[in-house]
Amino acid sequence: MTIPQPRFFVENIGDADRLVIDGDEAHHLIRVLRVQTGESVVLFDGCGGEYDAEIEQIGKSSLSVAIRQHRLVERELPRPISLAVSLPKGDRQKVLIEKLVELGTTHLVPLETERSVAQPTPQAVKRLRRIVIAASKQCGRNRLMSIGEPCTFAELLAPSQDSVAMPWIVCDPSGHRPLPQLVVASPGYAIAIGPEGGFTAKELQAATAAGLNVANLGPRILRVETAAVYAAAVLAASIDGVESPSV
Repeated sequence: MTIPQPRFFVENIGDADRLVIDGDEAHHLIRVLRVQTGESVVLFDGCGGEYDAEIEQIGKSSLSVAIRQHRLVERELPRPISLAVSLPKGDRQKVLIEKLVELGTTHLVPLETERSVAQPTPQAVKRLRRIVIAASKQCGRNRLMSIGEPCTFAELLAPSQDSVAMPWIVCDPSGHRPLPQLVVASPGYAIAIGPEGGFTAKELQAATAAGLNVANLGPRILRVETAAVYAAAVLAASIDGVESPSV
Protein backbone atom coordinates (compact mmCIF):
# COMPACT_ATOMS: atom_id res chain seq x y z
CA MET A 1 0.00 0.00 0.00
CA THR A 2 1.38 3.40 -0.95
CA ILE A 3 0.59 6.49 1.11
CA PRO A 4 0.45 9.28 -1.49
CA GLN A 5 1.96 12.13 0.55
CA PRO A 6 3.61 12.77 3.92
CA ARG A 7 1.31 12.67 6.93
CA PHE A 8 1.64 14.69 10.10
CA PHE A 9 0.35 14.03 13.60
CA VAL A 10 -1.53 16.80 15.41
CA GLU A 11 -3.40 16.10 18.63
CA ASN A 12 -7.10 16.83 19.08
CA ILE A 13 -7.99 18.24 15.68
CA GLY A 14 -11.68 17.52 16.16
CA ASP A 15 -13.93 20.02 14.38
CA ALA A 16 -11.33 22.78 14.14
CA ASP A 17 -11.36 24.94 11.00
CA ARG A 18 -7.84 26.21 11.58
CA LEU A 19 -4.97 25.24 13.83
CA VAL A 20 -1.34 25.96 14.58
CA ILE A 21 1.30 23.26 14.19
CA ASP A 22 4.47 23.55 16.24
CA GLY A 23 7.13 21.29 17.76
CA ASP A 24 8.74 18.45 15.81
CA GLU A 25 6.06 18.36 13.12
CA ALA A 26 6.50 22.06 12.38
CA HIS A 27 10.28 21.60 12.23
CA HIS A 28 9.88 18.78 9.71
CA LEU A 29 7.51 20.82 7.55
CA ILE A 30 9.46 24.08 7.68
CA ARG A 31 13.12 23.01 7.88
CA VAL A 32 13.15 19.60 6.20
CA LEU A 33 10.39 19.70 3.58
CA ARG A 34 10.56 23.52 3.19
CA VAL A 35 6.84 23.78 2.49
CA GLN A 36 5.30 26.94 1.07
CA THR A 37 2.01 28.67 1.74
CA GLY A 38 -0.81 27.21 -0.32
CA GLU A 39 0.59 23.68 -0.22
CA SER A 40 -1.61 20.81 0.88
CA VAL A 41 -0.77 18.46 3.74
CA VAL A 42 -2.47 15.45 5.33
CA LEU A 43 -2.99 15.47 9.10
CA PHE A 44 -4.25 12.86 11.55
CA ASP A 45 -4.85 12.95 15.29
CA GLY A 46 -4.91 9.23 16.05
CA CYS A 47 -8.66 9.14 16.66
CA GLY A 48 -9.71 7.98 13.19
CA GLY A 49 -9.77 9.38 9.69
CA GLU A 50 -7.44 11.99 8.27
CA TYR A 51 -7.64 15.65 7.38
CA ASP A 52 -6.78 17.50 4.19
CA ALA A 53 -5.30 20.86 5.13
CA GLU A 54 -3.76 23.87 3.40
CA ILE A 55 -0.82 25.84 4.76
CA GLU A 56 -1.79 29.49 5.33
CA GLN A 57 1.11 31.04 7.22
CA ILE A 58 4.66 29.95 8.03
CA GLY A 59 6.67 31.26 10.96
CA LYS A 60 10.13 30.43 12.30
CA SER A 61 8.99 27.54 14.46
CA SER A 62 5.28 27.10 13.74
CA LEU A 63 2.79 27.31 10.91
CA SER A 64 -0.96 27.71 10.63
CA VAL A 65 -3.17 25.58 8.43
CA ALA A 66 -6.79 25.61 7.32
CA ILE A 67 -8.67 22.32 7.56
CA ARG A 68 -10.41 21.65 4.27
CA GLN A 69 -11.87 18.16 4.71
CA HIS A 70 -12.05 15.25 7.12
CA ARG A 71 -11.94 11.93 5.31
CA LEU A 72 -13.13 8.75 7.01
CA VAL A 73 -10.14 6.69 5.94
CA GLU A 74 -9.52 3.62 8.12
CA ARG A 75 -6.70 1.12 7.77
CA GLU A 76 -7.42 -0.95 10.88
CA LEU A 77 -7.99 -4.66 11.17
CA PRO A 78 -11.65 -5.57 11.63
CA ARG A 79 -10.93 -7.15 15.02
CA PRO A 80 -8.54 -5.98 17.75
CA ILE A 81 -5.22 -7.58 18.61
CA SER A 82 -3.73 -7.04 22.07
CA LEU A 83 -0.21 -8.07 23.05
CA ALA A 84 1.36 -8.16 26.49
CA VAL A 85 5.13 -8.22 26.02
CA SER A 86 8.05 -8.36 28.41
CA LEU A 87 10.11 -5.63 26.77
CA PRO A 88 13.56 -6.33 25.34
CA LYS A 89 16.47 -3.98 25.94
CA GLY A 90 17.50 -0.88 24.02
CA ASP A 91 16.76 -0.26 20.37
CA ARG A 92 15.05 -3.63 20.03
CA GLN A 93 12.05 -1.95 21.65
CA LYS A 94 11.84 0.39 18.65
CA VAL A 95 11.81 -2.55 16.23
CA LEU A 96 9.11 -4.21 18.31
CA ILE A 97 6.83 -1.16 18.32
CA GLU A 98 7.33 -0.27 14.66
CA LYS A 99 6.46 -3.72 13.40
CA LEU A 100 3.47 -4.18 15.70
CA VAL A 101 2.06 -0.86 14.49
CA GLU A 102 2.61 -1.85 10.85
CA LEU A 103 0.84 -5.17 11.42
CA GLY A 104 -2.22 -3.47 12.87
CA THR A 105 -1.85 -4.36 16.55
CA THR A 106 -4.43 -2.47 18.57
CA HIS A 107 -3.04 -2.49 22.11
CA LEU A 108 0.30 -3.23 23.78
CA VAL A 109 0.80 -3.86 27.49
CA PRO A 110 4.37 -3.73 28.86
CA LEU A 111 4.55 -6.95 30.87
CA GLU A 112 6.59 -7.37 34.05
CA THR A 113 7.63 -10.98 34.68
CA GLU A 114 10.04 -12.72 37.02
CA ARG A 115 12.76 -12.72 34.35
CA SER A 116 12.11 -9.34 32.73
CA VAL A 117 15.29 -7.54 31.63
CA ALA A 118 13.93 -4.04 30.87
CA GLN A 119 11.76 -2.08 33.26
CA PRO A 120 8.79 -0.21 31.71
CA THR A 121 9.46 3.07 33.51
CA PRO A 122 7.22 6.09 32.80
CA GLN A 123 10.00 7.55 30.65
CA ALA A 124 10.32 4.31 28.67
CA VAL A 125 6.56 4.11 28.09
CA LYS A 126 6.55 7.73 26.91
CA ARG A 127 9.28 6.85 24.39
CA LEU A 128 7.25 3.89 23.16
CA ARG A 129 4.29 6.17 22.51
CA ARG A 130 6.48 8.51 20.44
CA ILE A 131 7.58 5.52 18.35
CA VAL A 132 3.91 4.58 17.82
CA ILE A 133 3.22 8.02 16.34
CA ALA A 134 6.24 7.88 14.01
CA ALA A 135 5.34 4.38 12.82
CA SER A 136 1.69 5.36 12.27
CA LYS A 137 2.77 8.32 10.13
CA GLN A 138 4.82 5.99 7.95
CA CYS A 139 2.38 3.10 7.53
CA GLY A 140 -0.84 5.07 7.12
CA ARG A 141 -2.72 4.15 10.28
CA ASN A 142 -5.13 6.80 11.49
CA ARG A 143 -5.67 5.25 14.92
CA LEU A 144 -2.76 4.95 17.29
CA MET A 145 -1.84 1.62 18.83
CA SER A 146 -2.40 2.25 22.52
CA ILE A 147 0.31 1.57 25.09
CA GLY A 148 -1.28 0.42 28.32
CA GLU A 149 0.03 0.82 31.83
CA PRO A 150 2.65 -1.79 32.76
CA CYS A 151 1.29 -4.81 34.58
CA THR A 152 2.66 -7.91 36.25
CA PHE A 153 1.97 -11.39 34.95
CA ALA A 154 -0.24 -12.05 37.97
CA GLU A 155 -2.28 -8.95 37.17
CA LEU A 156 -2.60 -10.11 33.58
CA LEU A 157 -4.12 -13.39 34.71
CA ALA A 158 -6.63 -11.72 37.03
CA PRO A 159 -10.20 -11.24 35.72
CA SER A 160 -10.72 -7.73 34.35
CA GLN A 161 -13.54 -5.57 33.08
CA ASP A 162 -11.16 -3.57 30.90
CA SER A 163 -12.40 -2.85 27.37
CA VAL A 164 -9.50 -4.82 25.85
CA ALA A 165 -9.91 -7.77 28.20
CA MET A 166 -10.25 -11.18 26.51
CA PRO A 167 -8.78 -14.64 27.10
CA TRP A 168 -5.00 -14.51 26.78
CA ILE A 169 -2.94 -17.06 24.89
CA VAL A 170 0.46 -17.42 26.54
CA CYS A 171 3.31 -18.10 24.11
CA ASP A 172 6.14 -20.28 25.39
CA PRO A 173 8.36 -23.02 23.89
CA SER A 174 6.74 -25.48 26.32
CA GLY A 175 3.37 -25.11 24.64
CA HIS A 176 2.08 -28.37 23.16
CA ARG A 177 0.23 -26.76 20.25
CA PRO A 178 1.47 -24.15 17.76
CA LEU A 179 -0.21 -20.76 17.89
CA PRO A 180 -2.02 -21.04 14.50
CA GLN A 181 -3.93 -24.08 15.80
CA LEU A 182 -5.31 -22.03 18.71
CA VAL A 183 -6.51 -19.10 16.61
CA VAL A 184 -10.25 -19.53 16.35
CA ALA A 185 -13.06 -17.14 15.46
CA SER A 186 -13.16 -14.50 18.18
CA PRO A 187 -14.20 -10.85 18.65
CA GLY A 188 -10.52 -10.14 19.35
CA TYR A 189 -7.21 -11.73 20.27
CA ALA A 190 -4.76 -11.35 23.14
CA ILE A 191 -1.25 -12.80 23.25
CA ALA A 192 1.31 -12.77 26.07
CA ILE A 193 5.01 -12.90 25.18
CA GLY A 194 7.59 -13.60 27.89
CA PRO A 195 11.13 -12.30 28.45
CA GLU A 196 14.46 -13.52 27.08
CA GLY A 197 14.63 -16.36 29.57
CA GLY A 198 11.00 -17.30 29.08
CA PHE A 199 8.23 -17.55 31.63
CA THR A 200 9.12 -19.41 34.82
CA ALA A 201 7.54 -22.74 35.66
CA LYS A 202 5.58 -20.98 38.39
CA GLU A 203 4.18 -18.45 35.91
CA LEU A 204 3.24 -21.15 33.42
CA GLN A 205 1.51 -23.16 36.13
CA ALA A 206 -0.44 -20.05 37.13
CA ALA A 207 -1.49 -19.50 33.51
CA THR A 208 -2.67 -23.09 33.19
CA ALA A 209 -4.51 -22.87 36.50
CA ALA A 210 -6.27 -19.75 35.20
CA GLY A 211 -7.51 -21.76 32.22
CA LEU A 212 -5.29 -20.12 29.60
CA ASN A 213 -3.86 -21.90 26.59
CA VAL A 214 -0.08 -22.09 26.23
CA ALA A 215 1.08 -22.06 22.60
CA ASN A 216 4.47 -22.52 21.02
CA LEU A 217 5.83 -20.46 18.13
CA GLY A 218 7.63 -23.25 16.33
CA PRO A 219 10.75 -25.34 16.92
CA ARG A 220 13.20 -22.41 17.07
CA ILE A 221 13.79 -20.11 20.03
CA LEU A 222 12.81 -16.58 19.04
CA ARG A 223 13.88 -13.27 20.47
CA VAL A 224 11.19 -11.31 22.27
CA GLU A 225 10.57 -8.86 19.43
CA THR A 226 10.59 -11.65 16.83
CA ALA A 227 8.10 -13.68 18.85
CA ALA A 228 5.77 -10.70 19.26
CA VAL A 229 5.91 -9.79 15.57
CA TYR A 230 5.36 -13.42 14.55
CA ALA A 231 2.33 -13.71 16.83
CA ALA A 232 0.87 -10.44 15.55
CA ALA A 233 1.42 -11.54 11.95
CA VAL A 234 -0.31 -14.88 12.55
CA LEU A 235 -3.33 -13.12 14.03
CA ALA A 236 -3.44 -10.40 11.38
CA ALA A 237 -3.25 -13.00 8.61
CA SER A 238 -6.02 -15.00 10.25
CA ILE A 239 -8.25 -11.92 10.44
CA ASP A 240 -7.45 -10.84 6.88
CA GLY A 241 -8.23 -14.34 5.69
CA VAL A 242 -11.85 -13.79 6.68
CA GLU A 243 -12.29 -10.03 6.52
CA SER A 244 -10.40 -7.41 4.58
CA PRO A 245 -9.61 -4.12 6.36
CA SER A 246 -11.07 -0.91 4.94
CA VAL A 247 -8.60 0.99 2.77
